[in-house]
Amino acid sequence: MLPQRTVSQALKRIAARPSSVATRNANLIRQGRPRSSLASASSSAADVRTAQLASGVSHPKHASSLIVRAQRRYSTAPNREQVASTFGKSFVQFILTLSKAARITVYTALVLVLLGATAFEGTHQYVERKVLPRVAQVVSADRVTKEIQQLLADQVSEEELACFISWIEEAQDEAWTPPALRSGGTDPRLGIRGRHALRSAFIAAEWGSGTDPSFLFNHTSFFGQTTSNSESSAALQRAASSIEQGLQYAEQYLLVTLYEAERKGLRLPEPAVQRAKLLAQQEDGTGINTASVVVPEIDPTVLALEMRLASVRERQGHPRSQRRALESYERIFDALSSAASPLDSGEVRHPSGSTIPLPSSTTATSARLVRIATKIGTLYHTLGRRDQAESWLLRAVELASEDRLARLESVLQADQSSTATSNASASSSWAFWRRSSSASDPSQSLEGTAAVTPTEASSSSPSLTRALISALLGLSVWYATPPKPGSHTGADSTATGTSWLVSLEEAVRVQSSALRLVRLERERLAAVEGANLATSSHKSSALHSLWVEMNEGTLGVHLAETLYGLQAQPQHRRKTPPPTPQATSKSGVEKDALANSLLNNRYILPLQWLHQSRTQTSHILSTLATPITSAEQQALAKIRAKRDRGLGEDARAGNAAVDQALPMGYKLRPEWKAADGKAKADAPSGRLDVALATPTFRLVRDANRQQIEIDRLISVLERKGRAGGKL
Repeated sequence: MLPQRTVSQALKRIAARPSSVATRNANLIRQGRPRSSLASASSSAADVRTAQLASGVSHPKHASSLIVRAQRRYSTAPNREQVASTFGKSFVQFILTLSKAARITVYTALVLVLLGATAFEGTHQYVERKVLPRVAQVVSADRVTKEIQQLLADQVSEEELACFISWIEEAQDEAWTPPALRSGGTDPRLGIRGRHALRSAFIAAEWGSGTDPSFLFNHTSFFGQTTSNSESSAALQRAASSIEQGLQYAEQYLLVTLYEAERKGLRLPEPAVQRAKLLAQQEDGTGINTASVVVPEIDPTVLALEMRLASVRERQGHPRSQRRALESYERIFDALSSAASPLDSGEVRHPSGSTIPLPSSTTATSARLVRIATKIGTLYHTLGRRDQAESWLLRAVELASEDRLARLESVLQADQSSTATSNASASSSWAFWRRSSSASDPSQSLEGTAAVTPTEASSSSPSLTRALISALLGLSVWYATPPKPGSHTGADSTATGTSWLVSLEEAVRVQSSALRLVRLERERLAAVEGANLATSSHKSSALHSLWVEMNEGTLGVHLAETLYGLQAQPQHRRKTPPPTPQATSKSGVEKDALANSLLNNRYILPLQWLHQSRTQTSHILSTLATPITSAEQQALAKIRAKRDRGLGEDARAGNAAVDQALPMGYKLRPEWKAADGKAKADAPSGRLDVALATPTFRLVRDANRQQIEIDRLISVLERKGRAGGKL
């Protein structure tokens, strides 16, 4: 038996040099992994056997004591620190990963929001500081004053100055901002929200808003109107969807702007409220005079917003939007006709000592009221409400007629030596129409005025003349158009039932009166400015003359269609001879009618009018524009091919439909393009004012379309005439 000292030394050596199993278990514990019970048991048994051999103990009692001490040293009970370390590290790793993903998401969102806000506000500031001032420059009071002073320095005629002011007045009706706003941007009184809404409306109306995603899925749009239309192709609908959605967005933004303006105390006056207060005071017996009722002045910013809202609604073309446009135009007409004149409209002093008032957007001029009344009547006619359409169109003609008569009377009173006939006749220079309550025959509503010479008519306003011609054209269309099923007509309407031929006769009378007015205006312009107006250094009167000639061609087309409808009735006899074109050299139709007996006589007069109209439209196109050359057509075809590359079949068909619906085979001449900046310095004598650029483009566009329509009508009538009038 070994001594106790030897046994203790052996045990110390065992503890100092553990077995390989114990070493492995210790390493596992350090790594955080629990050792197995089998490994622990084998390790304990090995240690016990080593201790027994070292100590020489063979008695079971002594062996059990050693085993107990070994089990206490290498216990297999669960270690809480090991479990927490095992699962805690994985959870911490998961939290760290989740936090990293959250940080990436938050930072990305912040960057996107920052970029979006920067792009949004940058676009608005670009529109505020660059685009809107450039658009507002057309009607800017400072620019208009300088242009008028330049015209006076150039010693232009009064007609040229009046034409320039008339074009400025029409441009004011289409302005987004009032002329008196020097910054050219939005009005600061609208506030941040109102100014942003106005700029958004401008962007949506002028630049479009893109295609509504609901269009791709054949659902309703964001504003409740269906985007699908069974009457039109999907291709053309997709091509026009951007414009339609843009106008709808513009309407919503303009409503927000007007709401913000109303919160700031800016709104149109309500003449109906003023009249109701006046009637209430009169019923109470207070005896308030009408002159004591103060009619508020119209704010130019609110008027511009209301005009833009009405125009946007009108351009949408839907019956619901047109009804809303009617409400807007009627509110504007009522406010303009009842409000006081602006006090600070401004004026320019003439070298002779007289003053020339500057055009103001809030001045209720007769031309402005006639234009608005004509719009209202045309919209009523489009909606099928014929009675209201006739009433407003007659009102427009009557307003223009009264103003024109007042001008002529002032001229006659100023110059007693002038000779003018006072007898009304059918050959009067123009006529206005007024429906009396007792008149049953529409022919009795024609009232002539004194025939005047061109020099006596020089006091008329070019803007009023254009407005009157447009009103007469709208009235002639009303008389010549048969009522649609479901139209709202009264018992005394002249275009219903058996009075259809009488309505056509009335349409011819209106067209004849408008034609006499147009010819008188052309004679007056020739007497004032000379025959060759297009070579003038200033283009205002030349553009006015071309506009009058263009509408004379339009009247010729209307006369051709109306006369063809009247001559289609075999037993119809006209009370008065039909108007004829101006005496010129024999046209191709007259020569062919004399040489070819197969041409039916009922087609000769309409064809003569159509050929004269085509000559006039050709003259307008040759004066303002030049045809696109073959090289330019090829370049345009390449641009369109590049545009259609990669598009689907529907998109290409839509673009082709738009190109066909808007034919523009002409380009403006250099002298009829708006010159700004460097171009003005290069050609100061032949520059075109920016206020004339839009009317010039519209005139070329309308002349091009009218020429295509005239060619189609001539082809159809000649084919029918040579076939003996058989369909």
